[in-house]
This record gives sequence, C-alpha cells and structure tokens, in this order.
Amino acid sequence: MRRISLNSHIAIHTKNKPYICSNCGKSFAIKSELTIHKKIHSDQYQCNICFKTFVVPSKLQRHLRTHTNERPYQCPYEVCKKMFTDQSNLSEHINTHKSMRDIKCRQCDKHFKTKNQLRSHMLTHNFNTYTCDICKKSYRYKTNLILHMKKHTGYKCSFCDKNCETFSVFMRHRQGCIGK
Repeated sequence: MRRISLNSHIAIHTKNKPYICSNCGKSFAIKSELTIHKKIHSDQYQCNICFKTFVVPSKLQRHLRTHTNERPYQCPYEVCKKMFTDQSNLSEHINTHKSMRDIKCRQCDKHFKTKNQLRSHMLTHNFNTYTCDICKKSYRYKTNLILHMKKHTGYKCSFCDKNCETFSVFMRHRQGCIGK
C-alpha cells in the first residue's frame, strides 16, 4: 500500500478529522472527502424554493419534484395508475408486479406478495379505520390520518395563505413572512 493510501485508510478508523470545511465547519478524515463535500456549498445546483444545494444537477431536478409533485414516471401495467418522481422508484415498484403472488384479501380483493402483508392489511378490516377522503387510504389511528392529510393540504401560512408541502419549508417561509 502506498503511504498516502495507508494514511488515508488509518484516518478512517481514528477520530482524527483534520480537514475542516471553511463554509460549515464539518470535518473529514480524508482530504478528498472535504473536496467532494465543498461542492454542496456551490450555488450552481441550489433549489430556489428551499435553498437546499446539490452536487449534481440530476439530484436537484429530482428534488424539485418534491415541491411540484411532478411524477413523470408512470407504471406501465395497465391496471396500475401509480406514478413516480424518479426512475429508480418506478423500477422498484415494477418489481412488485413481477413478483406478485396471488394472496388475496377476501374482503376487498387486494393482492399481496406475502402472508405477513395480508395479515397486516387485515387489521384495517378488524378495527375502526380512518379513511382519507381524497385518496381513500385507510389508517388505524386518527393521528396517522391527520399526518397523511398534510400530503394533500400542506401547511398553510396564516400571513399570506401560501401552502407548503413540508413543515421545514413552511417554517422557513413563515419566518420570511413575519419579517416583512
């Protein structure tokens, strides 16, 4: 092993992190990790809504879909209408169709891959459930439904009526509204 490689390898196993980012103070054991990290402070790939930064433009494009709810990747199975923000989530979803076993709920005709999934699903039939009026998803507890509803309604600013999808974006927006 070369001396530089050995030193870098040893640094991983010790708590010694001498390379410090001048922008945020985060420290690294290896200089190359600091170099990669510094790219996140570049304004080149920054979300103009929540100001989160990205090292590569494709990650920013995917992130922007969280604000717009854009879902350009649609499941090719005719009976399925699901859409996804990125190709990897679609691919993962398609695998559920390919490996779908015929374990069917007798009460609502939903299909499941495993008996455990069916067992878990059956709980929704055995208890009072709380159902979303918008997408018909059911929850055993009312608090879970309330949290779920935020996906549809977001967090509304009482100063300017703007809707924000996540609490962190809402808080950042609200601080700006209060300061005006």
